[in-house]
Amino acid sequence: MPAVEILGWAGELACTRRTAGGHRLFDLPDRCIPGHLLTDRATDDECLRTLLEHAGRVLAVATADDLAGYLRIHPQTVTRLLPTTPLVPATVGPWDKAAWAHPAALTPPGEPRPQPALFLGPFDNLLWHRPRARRLFTFTHLFEAYKPADRRTHGYYVCPLLADGRLIGRADLTRHDNALTVLHVSFEDHAGPDAHSHFADACHHMATLTTQTQTHTLIADDAAKPALVTALRTALTEHVTS
Repeated sequence: MPAVEILGWAGELACTRRTAGGHRLFDLPDRCIPGHLLTDRATDDECLRTLLEHAGRVLAVATADDLAGYLRIHPQTVTRLLPTTPLVPATVGPWDKAAWAHPAALTPPGEPRPQPALFLGPFDNLLWHRPRARRLFTFTHLFEAYKPADRRTHGYYVCPLLADGRLIGRADLTRHDNALTVLHVSFEDHAGPDAHSHFADACHHMATLTTQTQTHTLIADDAAKPALVTALRTALTEHVTS
């Protein structure tokens, strides 16, 4: 293990930023961390309460298990400390577990801003705690890269498709000959009539994230049933010409 990693874990160095190439830059803590934080003598429980409030703000409404999964701490610790945090008990109709809400989440939201359809990486935070993803989206996410190929259901590097605040499908994506290549694709039963258009939007967005000059998408002939492959290729063509 590099010595700089050990010094970072020990608090002798602090990461200040990353370069464009992803390399971390370190400095001495007293030159980059506010002084009052360096002299803070908070107890473990006080630190955990602060972390729980942060997790509650991010998740808005969550079960104790959700909060434990977000912070990677034991659920019993969360259950013990929740009554001493600003989070308040909440009831979510279809959930079979007690929920807690951050006070900011109880204020009616404004008009939601339209968001483009996009593919999420298989390790996206939205998917990290799978029970929560199933509860919120009726969507079961699996990472099957370590399974033998003949035992995979959806593929090797499968990216869920997020559109209109819903997880509506997934695609096994790779890049081949400067083109985004779809090896397998499927949609949920609740995907809706705009699923093909959302798929085309997400493919275009994913293709343009790279530095390649070409942004076209290829769909393998056996990526899905022939009728679906044809429909998706048509949607991609219409997206390019629109």
